[in-house]
Amino acid sequence: MRKFWMILIGLVVCTCYANAGEKWTTYSSIGGVSSLVFTPNYMWFGTDGGLVRWDVSKKTYRKFTTIDGLGDNRIEGVYRDSSGNLWFGGYYAVTKYDSKNFEAFSAEDIFGDRWEEYRGKRIGRELRFCFEGEDKDGSLRFTAGKGTSKFTGEKWVYTDSKGGGKRDSKNRLWRLSWGHGVYMTDSKGKTFYTQEDGLPDNYPMGFLEDTKGNIWIGSRFGGVSRFDGEKWVSFNTTDGLAGNWIVALHEDNQGNIWVGTNKGCCRYDRKTWSTFKETSGFWCWDFITDESGRLWAVTDEGACWWNGKKWEFLEYHPDDPLPSNWVLTAAIDKEESLWFGTGSGVCVFDGTQWQKYPLLRDRVNAILPLDSGEIWVGMMGGVGRFSNGEWVIFTSKDGLVNDHVLSVAQDLSGSFWFGTVDGLSLFDGKSWRTFTVEDGLAANAVLSITTDAKGKLWCGTSKGISTFDGSKWKSYTNEDGLPENSITSVAFASEGILWFASHGGGIGSFDGSQWKRITMEDGLPDNFIYSVTPDNEGRIWVATENGGACVFKGKSWRTFTPEDGLASRYVRKVVIDKEGSVWFATGGGVSKLEDLRFPQ
Repeated sequence: MRKFWMILIGLVVCTCYANAGEKWTTYSSIGGVSSLVFTPNYMWFGTDGGLVRWDVSKKTYRKFTTIDGLGDNRIEGVYRDSSGNLWFGGYYAVTKYDSKNFEAFSAEDIFGDRWEEYRGKRIGRELRFCFEGEDKDGSLRFTAGKGTSKFTGEKWVYTDSKGGGKRDSKNRLWRLSWGHGVYMTDSKGKTFYTQEDGLPDNYPMGFLEDTKGNIWIGSRFGGVSRFDGEKWVSFNTTDGLAGNWIVALHEDNQGNIWVGTNKGCCRYDRKTWSTFKETSGFWCWDFITDESGRLWAVTDEGACWWNGKKWEFLEYHPDDPLPSNWVLTAAIDKEESLWFGTGSGVCVFDGTQWQKYPLLRDRVNAILPLDSGEIWVGMMGGVGRFSNGEWVIFTSKDGLVNDHVLSVAQDLSGSFWFGTVDGLSLFDGKSWRTFTVEDGLAANAVLSITTDAKGKLWCGTSKGISTFDGSKWKSYTNEDGLPENSITSVAFASEGILWFASHGGGIGSFDGSQWKRITMEDGLPDNFIYSVTPDNEGRIWVATENGGACVFKGKSWRTFTPEDGLASRYVRKVVIDKEGSVWFATGGGVSKLEDLRFPQ
């Protein structure tokens, strides 16, 4: 649905009130920049935590999120059309800004009457909308799903075929085909170019025609290639590139070729390649030349400009609370502090201040706070234990079956269970023990773990639910009545009913004898579910991949999306604090909802 917001200049707190007094607050980081555009007096930065407007003369910034009217916090492209309107593209939505108002267009708007073909399916990057071009009549084209959606100014029109590609000065049409290479169409027909023809790989990542007529194509794995009309010449790290994953190509006013990689910015002066320590190790997403001729680069550490000798970063230092806006899990400790696991480590919020732990830079998938005050985390690099202000890391060298840990739990005896991508590990504080499919697990990928009132272990795996009573395993799959085998979350409600979430089959419950299933047909906004959380009020909270979050009690449902104030439609976890406030771990930061009114 379309959403309109009036912007109040000077409002700086990302908080709004909606639905009879409910209050939303967004916590996100905006240091990493993915895109940049200029307007008179301002620079606009797209980030995965919202939008930043930099006042060039005052050297101050204003942050905008879904609370202010964005369709989603995850912005990957910022564009200015011929009428001066700004467009913000990214995941789940496209947002327009006409200098006064935000107008958000959801995926449902953009796909139009084709939306049902995508709704409820795991389509990932097909819900990523990027600006493709502007037609002579002012219509704007965006990549959408397996095709293109055009906005005419009044409505969206979706077509299956991809857009027109890139035309060069010789009227040749170039199209990049992921996994297949590049094909060029001219008056003679189509010509296909692959790795066998000189491309570094068959995964093209960018296009540039320079002032000499050369065609430059970036790649995912092998660097960049230059085509002079007859042959391809490739360059990679052995030739001087900072990295082989190419994400940006640009020619400056002096004819230098600038390449953005996963490890920094590079310059080719037509003879040699140069790298720069100021951007070393950073993703360099894009380059843009402003009206004065100054070259800018956008990186995951902020925006910087080229002074002729080196890169200088713009001096805005947002007080970023999160190490990453990709928030994967959340938990509340005994002091009521909130812990969040992200794609780049863990952080904690005590209600007043945020603290990030630089020691843990890995993707954190699970957090387990204990009454003793210890915090255990499962991450891509093993298991972390936080006690008395210090971290201790356990890995496969200590006995863990695999270092990619997906879930963590403690049983009634005090022993710890760690679910990994390759089995389950038991740690009693001294020794380790491993369980796999050979011992009775339904699958080695253990995505979630919980225990029931009697101490029985319940594990959600990629191929069913497995239980362990201390001596033997028992598994439930489709053949036993389990509605879906890919189980992402298991949790018990206060009355002893097991609730589970699945990746593709919605949610369900098990009362010890009967399995029940709830899907989009019953009111869920999405069938791809990351977690299910029963609360003390008898409500069931559901975090979905593409549909936001929802709460269920009895026969009543309520769904939360960015239109309400949620940071993103991509939600991984929901937790409720002692005050009744609801916290959402999303792909665009952390959202807090206070004074929930419905359902009771």
